[in-house]
Amino acid sequence: MPPTKIYAKQTSNMGLGVFASEKIIKGESIVVNYCIEIKDEEYPKPKNKPLIFYDYAFMCPRTKKNNSDKSYRVVALGFGSVINHSSKPNASWKNGKEEWTLEWYAIKDIEKDDQILSNYGEQYSKYIEKQKKIKFI
Repeated sequence: MPPTKIYAKQTSNMGLGVFASEKIIKGESIVVNYCIEIKDEEYPKPKNKPLIFYDYAFMCPRTKKNNSDKSYRVVALGFGSVINHSSKPNASWKNGKEEWTLEWYAIKDIEKDDQILSNYGEQYSKYIEKQKKIKFI
């Protein structure tokens, strides 16, 4: 079932973003997205060049596929791929109930027309700083 409380639109400084079309209460599910795995051999890491997928791919901690502790690099399909980063997030994600799904949920109340933001983690922050130094952003 498609989400009913969110919509996507261009932001002034972050590209495409996801916004609340009505108030979302802390703890409430925002969206569930299927993911596709990106295998290491399919994820080149060129030096001194921006990584096209880096802003969209992230490490998923586990899957029901093999009940392993191994992390998988995934891209979320749908709205999950354009939820932007913030050091002051109002949403987070967890593994979904179905295999290869992630569920985003509110970690605080989100007002109508507020952008949905998630913290991408320390590794992403380091990547952004590196990109600034080599002047890609």
